[in-house]
Amino acid sequence: VLFSEDAQTIVAVDFLPYNYRAMNLSLWKRDGSFLSNFKKVVSYSQNLQKLVTFEDENQVKFLLNDGRLIKTIQLKNNSETQNFRPYGSFSNNKPVKLSPNGQILAIEISRNIIELWRINGVRLGAIKINKDKEDERFGYHKSLLDDSNLIDFSSDSQNLAVRTDKNTVEIWKLNKKGSLVKTIKTEDAVQSVNFLADSNTIAITTGSHIAKLWQLKDKANKEPKLLQPFLGHRDQITDVSISPNGQLIASASDDNTVKLWQSNGKLLSNFKKHSNKVNSVSFS
Repeated sequence: VLFSEDAQTIVAVDFLPYNYRAMNLSLWKRDGSFLSNFKKVVSYSQNLQKLVTFEDENQVKFLLNDGRLIKTIQLKNNSETQNFRPYGSFSNNKPVKLSPNGQILAIEISRNIIELWRINGVRLGAIKINKDKEDERFGYHKSLLDDSNLIDFSSDSQNLAVRTDKNTVEIWKLNKKGSLVKTIKTEDAVQSVNFLADSNTIAITTGSHIAKLWQLKDKANKEPKLLQPFLGHRDQITDVSISPNGQLIASASDDNTVKLWQSNGKLLSNFKKHSNKVNSVSFS
């Protein structure tokens, strides 16, 4: 059971016994009045006003939380999608990801393609993901959207950052149509991408002990600017989390520590009590 972001709606989650990646949801108001039931839910907006369901592997439905249908999207049935089963994962990181404003959906229709759709049924475009043998050896052949660290919407839902290659992050603009606007190349393999709250700054961690912030420029011909690197870990950074206001950054590492930083790269706190590698960190 969990609350919506505005704490006005309560949702009871029932993971399906035959596929833990799909959910049945029951929605209730805070006063105890019943709203609706939903089956095969794979994603929902932060305020629980909109939900996404799959009727089968080729049909996506956008619904309001009172059960009214917004739009049905029919995915193309081809060799890349016929064996794909787009169900969300137990940890709420899915091969289906809804933008914070509930208007844009990223759907991993195959192991190498993410499609972008608006809830009115307009297809914005497709993002190609390149996966080599090394990626597959380390598990990246699994759903990219299963790992939310490799794809992130900006808080205003205007930008999408995607790891498209081992050393590449692409920034897509999602206003009138989906279009590639920036490409960031890294020296080491990208481990995570996270937008800060201002939507123009992105934190990228690679297979090293350094996390870096990049500031995106509004002009299309301006390259992203590398900001202050986060120096202090003695081993590979495994996870990064951004505070809701974008002012603090927490990093977990194989050096047994969690560090808390200001967004300008200044180290604030160092959590040293772990006796082994730290795999993940998250703000409330």
